[in-house]
Amino acid sequence: MTQKNSLQKLTLQGVSLLLYLNALNLFVVFLALYFSAFFVFSHSENIHDNFRDIQLHIIIISSLISIAAGYIINHFYDEDKDKLNQPIKSFFLKFISHKTYLYLYIVLNFLSLVLASFVSYKLVIYLVLYQFILWFYSHKLAKLFYTKNIAKVLVILLPFFALVLHFNKLNFKIILFGTLLSLILLVKDLMKDMKHFTTDSLLNYETIPNVFGMKKSKVVLLVLLVLCLLVSFVLSNYKEVGDMIWYFRASNIVFLASAIGIFYPNTKIFVVLEWFLKLWIFLGILSIVLIDWKALPLHRISF
Repeated sequence: MTQKNSLQKLTLQGVSLLLYLNALNLFVVFLALYFSAFFVFSHSENIHDNFRDIQLHIIIISSLISIAAGYIINHFYDEDKDKLNQPIKSFFLKFISHKTYLYLYIVLNFLSLVLASFVSYKLVIYLVLYQFILWFYSHKLAKLFYTKNIAKVLVILLPFFALVLHFNKLNFKIILFGTLLSLILLVKDLMKDMKHFTTDSLLNYETIPNVFGMKKSKVVLLVLLVLCLLVSFVLSNYKEVGDMIWYFRASNIVFLASAIGIFYPNTKIFVVLEWFLKLWIFLGILSIVLIDWKALPLHRISF
């Protein structure tokens, strides 16, 4: 094999690995966990105190490794669905064998538990349960309409629950944040199901659109968006969120426009709305720093 062919093969395998691990999603979760820890959960007003918290770093890193393993097993079970919904992505995924990915899945889960053991046995138990939930979701729950959407939100939110336990902090602001994030994720996931209505039917996936039909699904979607609007309206008038209040004020407009948009006759609207909500979630993560942005300048941080 020539050097050029070897380089090409390594490049394709690298792309395959990044896609299998959902590298972009992992990066977003990485930002969400650290920003939440520093600006939402932390008791300290000194950012440097959070950087020196070794246990916090281990909790977040071990959780991220478990999530990466979860993406691997989820792709493994969703291979047939991905071939229909994401053919380009499926093309790149084939450059590393299933056997290799299953070995990597085991190694990543084991590595996260080894890291967790440096913190406490409670974290190890928590991660074992989390890893089981991720596997059970991919294996069973993702195919059942009455568990799929809620279970997916649960597996996304559980790493944030680890931060609640670490900082021993749960207040009205955190509950509102968690509620809004849960609702947005439910909306986004339901839009994804409506977008993949045809392929899910072919593969006998039980989703809300396939069980109840598109019209009733739009009603469910409308109810969820109204709930999003109500929670964001409360947050947009809640002084404890600092300058992030502007994000929630803009969210009111986003949810109202989305509620109107779902009744557009062309089903391609769900593709647009789903991607826009992904972007809005990412902007929300970045805007977390606005809660206490004055703590960011270096001249304000005491070492």
